[in-house]
Amino acid sequence: MTTHLNTSFNIGPTFLEPSAWEALNQADSFDAYVQNWLALLCASIVGTEMGIVVLREKETAPYAPVAFWPAGATKTDALMKAAEAALQAGKGVCQRQDDAKSQLAYPVQKGPNSLRGVVALEVRGLEASLAPYAMRMLQWGLAGLLLALQRADGSDKMPAESALHSILDCVAVVLENQGFQKASMLLVTHLASMLDCRRVALSFVKAHHYQLIALSHSIAFSEKTQLSRALEATMAEAGEMGRCLVYPPLKDSGEYLLYPAHENLAGSFGGHTICTVPISDGEKILGALVLERAGEQPFTEETVYLCETVGTMAGLILGLKRDNERGLTKRALLQLQKLLAKTFGFGYLVWKFNGLLLLAMVAFFSVAEGMFRVTAEAYLEGIVQQAVVASMDGFVVKAPFRHGDIVKAKALLFKLDDTDLQFEQTKWYNQQQQYMSKYRKALANHERAETRVLKAQLAQTETQLFLVKTQLARTVGRAPFDGIVVSGDLSQSLGAPVKRGDVLFEVAPLNNYRLILEVDERDITEVQEQQTGNLVLTSLAAKVLPFRVVKITPVSDTKEGRNYFRVEANLAMAKAPALLRPGMKGIAKVAVGQRSLLWIWTRELVNWWRVWLWSWWP
Repeated sequence: MTTHLNTSFNIGPTFLEPSAWEALNQADSFDAYVQNWLALLCASIVGTEMGIVVLREKETAPYAPVAFWPAGATKTDALMKAAEAALQAGKGVCQRQDDAKSQLAYPVQKGPNSLRGVVALEVRGLEASLAPYAMRMLQWGLAGLLLALQRADGSDKMPAESALHSILDCVAVVLENQGFQKASMLLVTHLASMLDCRRVALSFVKAHHYQLIALSHSIAFSEKTQLSRALEATMAEAGEMGRCLVYPPLKDSGEYLLYPAHENLAGSFGGHTICTVPISDGEKILGALVLERAGEQPFTEETVYLCETVGTMAGLILGLKRDNERGLTKRALLQLQKLLAKTFGFGYLVWKFNGLLLLAMVAFFSVAEGMFRVTAEAYLEGIVQQAVVASMDGFVVKAPFRHGDIVKAKALLFKLDDTDLQFEQTKWYNQQQQYMSKYRKALANHERAETRVLKAQLAQTETQLFLVKTQLARTVGRAPFDGIVVSGDLSQSLGAPVKRGDVLFEVAPLNNYRLILEVDERDITEVQEQQTGNLVLTSLAAKVLPFRVVKITPVSDTKEGRNYFRVEANLAMAKAPALLRPGMKGIAKVAVGQRSLLWIWTRELVNWWRVWLWSWWP
């Protein structure tokens, strides 16, 4: 049973392949055991692509690779550099080769001053926040390798397989029980049975005080008894020194210090031999584990190292369980406490420097000012846009211009079919000539009655003729002034019918434009008449055109799910560029005034927050 490292790094029991454990238990040589152990370690850390174990037989012997994973893999320069760095530093090393791969290495130390080798892994996709957890997994896994080294050296007092199974059993006891209190109780009881201890106690630091959490073979206990206070004092003594303490000291350890709390516990409560293991997360002490034996069963160096391994592994998992059982408010307060400790406590120079730098930047940008500009999409349109319409029903026979063409004043834009009107004009013209001839004849014969009738008929004919000529004139559409055709294309519709009043063309002048800004409703309060700004058109990106706001219309329009107001402006130029055309689009910026840079950058967020808060405020 082991734990997996995944993207969320949830600690929980996971079963590896039974064949892998069987191969480890049936290894007939030290090299085979190390190879199978490395395979299990690499499988327990998700994302591991390569692993190597480098060992030496004696302190004076050179280091040599003992096992590779996967089989047949070749070492990389980055992996070997990480291994060398761990050997030189005497502690775990995490190096980041690039965004994809990381190298983890941890030294193999049989004792406090006995460096036997190093284990290095190459992991893909390891996030920086998960690197400490992966390093902890690597540290935990070294217990099996260390026990194998003890067996190989012939100095172990128990079989390596049995010790490894005992360590994993302790971890399994903690992992398989969901509750923090229950897992703590089962752990100390299991340790007492496994290591033949008279008493095992576990405590965690609470408000700078070691609080007794669990006592072996005791479901309930009082925290105010002399035994509880003595155990807590013993744990505090080891915690202050920051290392494992054994009383009486081991032979040949070179320690002659006095441990009053340990001496008091041993003399007053029958714990003749005491081993106290502090539990740390790498930054601070979380708690401690006290193991007591009878005087005839002293703690050996190997047993102490085993206790340290079990205490570190199980204690860290218990710490995670305790944190998970806390409420949301308590977690927030703890995080705030850590933040305040980093800010005002000792150390954490990088954190303090970054905090001061952030405060200095906020203060500077709160004072420093810049020009605040309202940005809006904009387009050009002519100040005058004349429509050329069909004044009568007809059919298009000629249309020499279309959208985008430049035209002169009175230029022919379209012509309708006038065949029928020409015939009618000829008809009325001939009739006029006939009435004129008869009128002259009656006038010569002094036929006054006939003359009056013919004169009326002649006037009627002239009126019809004038009407036909007027209709003929309306069959032609001409440009009202020099400009550009902004809409209309009849070149593909020759012969098509048109109705009276249909808009066939729209013409705008070339030298007089109006700028239309689509200002977002969140910015409209900042825009005022007579404000100036600059325009950059998409088709003329290299040229900046100045303008002045002349009118703000109180009518909004919806575009792409947002409301915009139409703001009109005139180009503030003596002569507009020749390449300007109606309909060109670009980005306009209206200069509002000087504001602090912090206000400019956070204005939209602050306004959104105010509206959101108002919407939820009762």
